[in-house]
Amino acid sequence: MKIWLILLLLTFNISEAQIPNGVIIVQYNSDWNKANEIKVKKIKDVDILKLYLSEHPNIFEKNKIKYLPTLVLYKNKEEVIRIESDLSLELPENVSEIMYDEIEKLIKKRF
Repeated sequence: MKIWLILLLLTFNISEAQIPNGVIIVQYNSDWNKANEIKVKKIKDVDILKLYLSEHPNIFEKNKIKYLPTLVLYKNKEEVIRIESDLSLELPENVSEIMYDEIEKLIKKRF
């Protein structure tokens, strides 16, 4: 029940073209490119969200998403790092490593 409430709240916030506070990874993609999505492992205190162009075109436009897929790490609504696909519509092979390194830096800054 708690998870559904969180998802509902995230959906409401996202539908208003806002990224929630906290640390969040957003994977921007399209329905026709799901084969090139990456699996992001759950990390404590980091939310993971997938957005599709067909469902949230205004968010894609507002956040200037030009390549699919694109992975963006946000902290308190501020973009920390953006990783975009290339012409093959695939993210770099080391995308997870890059994201986890950035998250580790954010966690270390807390202390």
